[in-house]
Amino acid sequence: MQNNYPHLVVEVVVPPELTDPHIVWILGKTQPCLPQSTDLVLLLDTSLLTRTSLPVEAFNGYTVISIDHHEDFAEAVQGYRDNTAPSNTIILTEMAEFLGWTIDSTTATALLMGVYTDTGGFIHRNTDARALSTAARLLDL
Repeated sequence: MQNNYPHLVVEVVVPPELTDPHIVWILGKTQPCLPQSTDLVLLLDTSLLTRTSLPVEAFNGYTVISIDHHEDFAEAVQGYRDNTAPSNTIILTEMAEFLGWTIDSTTATALLMGVYTDTGGFIHRNTDARALSTAARLLDL
């Protein structure tokens, strides 16, 4: 998003104690809490505030939407859900392609890692043509 809309300020919110040192390169710069002033909080790969690293109260007063591939829950944050997608990064890749966004090699690698991990290295039963064709497109990048 930042590469395609450089005028936007995009923050990744993850408390430092929860940042996996093996994937820091994906997250880039992170911050431990929501910014004081923001227009939108975007939840990726979950629609449940309880599945974030922040207390649910931290989201009070913010506009929150989700992009998710998991099943729907009564307490789910509204947004875009495609529970036929094997990975949330497939949804994100398809959205970026539809919007004509440039996907650089670092972003493509991060998206591909999401497809790979959510499909168990392409061996889980959710591995389908959509997962493999998305992976191939990301590999080309």
